[in-house]
Amino acid sequence: MKSPVLSLAPLVTAIHLLSSSPDVKASSVDIETSLIHGRQAEEILDGSPLPPSDPHRKLKHLELEDQLENQKVSTLSARPGAAGSTCSTSEIARLDGQQLTDTIRKAELQCINGLFSATGSTSRDLFNQNKMITVANAVNSYAQNYPGNNSQGLEQLILYLRAGYYVQFYQKDTVGAYDNQLDTVIQYALDAFFANPNTFTVSNENGSVLGEAVTLIDSSVQNARYIYVVKRLLTSYDRSFEASRNMTAAVNNGMTVLFRGHQVKAFVEAVEQNNSLLDELYNFYNTKQHLLDTDNEYLLTNVVRELGRFLQHKSLQPKVSGQLKAIVSQQKGSEKGQPLWLVAAEMATYYDNSNCSYYGVCNFKQDIERTVLPFRHTCSQTLKIRAQHMSEPQAQWACDQLSEQEAYFHQKLATNNQPVANDQNSDLELVIFDSTQDYKTYAGLLFNISTDNGGMYLEGDPKKAGNQARFVAYEADWQRPEFHIWNLRHEYVHYLDGRFNMAGGFGRSTSADTIWWIEGLGEYISHRDEYPEAINYARQKSYPLSTIFRNSYSSGQTRVYRWGYLAVRYMFERHPSDVTHMLSLVRNDRYDDYQSWLNQLGSQYDNDWYNWLATVESKKSDLPDHGPADDDAVIDKGDETIPETPEPDDTTPPDTARPGVDKDVKNPVLQNGVTKVGLHSDKNKYFYILVPHDAKNLTFTVDGRTGTGDLEVFIQSVKWPTESVYEYREQCGRDKKTITVSPLKTNAYYHVMIKTKTPFSGIQLTATYQ
Repeated sequence: MKSPVLSLAPLVTAIHLLSSSPDVKASSVDIETSLIHGRQAEEILDGSPLPPSDPHRKLKHLELEDQLENQKVSTLSARPGAAGSTCSTSEIARLDGQQLTDTIRKAELQCINGLFSATGSTSRDLFNQNKMITVANAVNSYAQNYPGNNSQGLEQLILYLRAGYYVQFYQKDTVGAYDNQLDTVIQYALDAFFANPNTFTVSNENGSVLGEAVTLIDSSVQNARYIYVVKRLLTSYDRSFEASRNMTAAVNNGMTVLFRGHQVKAFVEAVEQNNSLLDELYNFYNTKQHLLDTDNEYLLTNVVRELGRFLQHKSLQPKVSGQLKAIVSQQKGSEKGQPLWLVAAEMATYYDNSNCSYYGVCNFKQDIERTVLPFRHTCSQTLKIRAQHMSEPQAQWACDQLSEQEAYFHQKLATNNQPVANDQNSDLELVIFDSTQDYKTYAGLLFNISTDNGGMYLEGDPKKAGNQARFVAYEADWQRPEFHIWNLRHEYVHYLDGRFNMAGGFGRSTSADTIWWIEGLGEYISHRDEYPEAINYARQKSYPLSTIFRNSYSSGQTRVYRWGYLAVRYMFERHPSDVTHMLSLVRNDRYDDYQSWLNQLGSQYDNDWYNWLATVESKKSDLPDHGPADDDAVIDKGDETIPETPEPDDTTPPDTARPGVDKDVKNPVLQNGVTKVGLHSDKNKYFYILVPHDAKNLTFTVDGRTGTGDLEVFIQSVKWPTESVYEYREQCGRDKKTITVSPLKTNAYYHVMIKTKTPFSGIQLTATYQ
């Protein structure tokens, strides 16, 4: 993922895709001070409505996207109203009145989500004020009898309104103005929804609808009117909320209302007149510290962050400064409470730095950076590494991989090693954190980026002398003891592409329809011809090439990355002269000419594209995926977790057992009823499985009868087990043992550690649930 330079043009991802790309944020911002692709100075916030993804949502990793794709599709198609529905933007744009609202209610969520990218006359026909009023009136009507689930299609109606505000913000001249008439109707609709007692029914399905409604508060700039809703969300949050991913996310969306409320004068005045919101935030911190070191920790840290943000208002500083100082003092030196300490210290230094000594946080960022990133390694004059922990052989391996890829890039793109004009990014700094958790804990603080992603390339201002281009990444800790830097190759392509192909900074290079190329090239150069996941999508022939050329970050991860890869590979294989022509334009800052060329291409390649999709193959590239193993890299701490991955909601059908065998011993993912065979290692071995919400009777069976080694198995939900922290432990020897999990946590991960004192081989492992 590339990051803009202090630009708030939203680069978005679809909210209902339930997964992330290799490097794009599928959940939007974690509210630090940013929107989607990087954290920018918040004084330049423009108040734009939120894109399809909401700030504060947690990001998920792409590597499980394909495993859950079928589950995702069946989930969404099973949502009320989806059966038999079609998705035609132009058809929806032609409708009005009840035909319009009925069509929206029956549409799939992906369909409505796609409307965020509407442009031109279609955007006007979809979202002019009369259409918005029609839909808002429908929300009002259905909200009065809202049953606490989406059987009415209310979520689709609310999402449509959010899309309207988003599109209208960026295309006011085309869509037309919104005035007080729409404000009033929106208020009636939201009043009716939040007055319905079923609004706070605790379930994942209701949480999804509630979360959209809470975000609509901000989209419609009603932040002041609905402060009481945020307070109720905070006070209602109990153990039942904690057990529901979507209810937790809905409460978290309330933090978005606060975050952006500071731009609304009436909101600030309301809080100044009545400080009870501050008390509720502080009380949440005091009573919910058990959320630390859980999947819901993000909510607690966001609450503290939003409390601290009120320091920017002088009239509130006396109260907030005392609360923030107490948090800093209470959490300082606490390993478990470090995330809270970091957030509180960051808010104190950002909004009240002149009084940093009062909080005891002067120069804390510099101190943390020196402590957390002590490792240094120079690959060459153009590449250097800073890391949390890395051996010299590992650092050299990373250098060698990137050096080889750079040579391949220059050959493939015929750059003649000539940078674009005025590009001063002569070297790249590669920053590597030890794990996903370390990345989330420190990267945002130290480098002002969003951390709900798979890493980020920060181009900076390439015209500025002394500018430091930087790629911030992390080790794939879930693949340990193998050493792997997540998205290493993909992000390095962004650096090379920006320096040798795309003239200007990120904002300039994305002023035309270039996302298909930027992210597609990142995937193509890093995967080359070996990308079976993308080839699987190719066979579906889901999109014409002309559609992929119009990709934006709101197109969703699959289109941006998998289909972007396919588009770039197609152009190289079938139309290399077009690639050469395109590069001659963008290298010379002729983005208007590039756009004209792309427009002229239109759909002329679409038929050939479909033929190519039917035959393109994934070919072995032999690119090494892992570097030298680190003897200290074996997971040995109970607080390390696998990357966060999509979890099913209440409508997800159970994944019935699929008897079979899996010979991929390096893949740590267990599938229901599928036996991992031929397991072997001279170190501990780790596996995990996602258990959906309605699963029951989970068992793990370890069979060592045909293998060697004296085995011991440790099982833990949510976190990795250790020899001292586990929920189930079984001495297996060379026998077959079955471990039954009871009580069972659903919508959760279960992790398995196979331990042996001597090398083992020929072991089988099966996880099964009903």
